Amino acid sequence: MKVVGVDLSLGMIETARGRAPEVDFRVGDMRSLDLGDASAAGGVAFYSLIHFSPAELGRALGEIARVLQPGAPLLVAVHRGSQTVHLDELEAGCAHRAAKRLRLEEDEVEPNGDGP
Repeated sequence: MKVVGVDLSLGMIETARGRAPEVDFRVGDMRSLDLGDASAAGGVAFYSLIHFSPAELGRALGEIARVLQPGAPLLVAVHRGSQTVHLDELEAGCAHRAAKRLRLEEDEVEPNGDGP
C-alpha cells in the first residue's frame, strides 16, 4: 500500500519526512490535490478542514471526494464546540480563552469521559 501525505507547509512536510521517510509527503493544497480521480483507498484529515472558510470547505471536500474511490472512508478530526476559535487568538497568547471555549459543558460529558 502506498501512503501519501499532503500539507501546505514545507516545514510540516520536512518534519513528517524525518519521522516517516517511507511515506511520500508532498507540499500541496487539499483544494487542488495532485492525485488522480478515485485513486485513494481512504483519506485522513486531522485538524485541517477547520482552517477553511465555509465557502472553501465545500471545494476542499469536493476535491477529497474526487480522489477517493467510491465508498472509501474519510477520517476527519476536529474540535467540538459552538464557538469559532481563530488562530490569531492562539498566537496572541490567548490559548486559555480558546481552550475555555472548546471545553465541554458538564452535561455534555458521558460517564466514561467522552463526549456524546
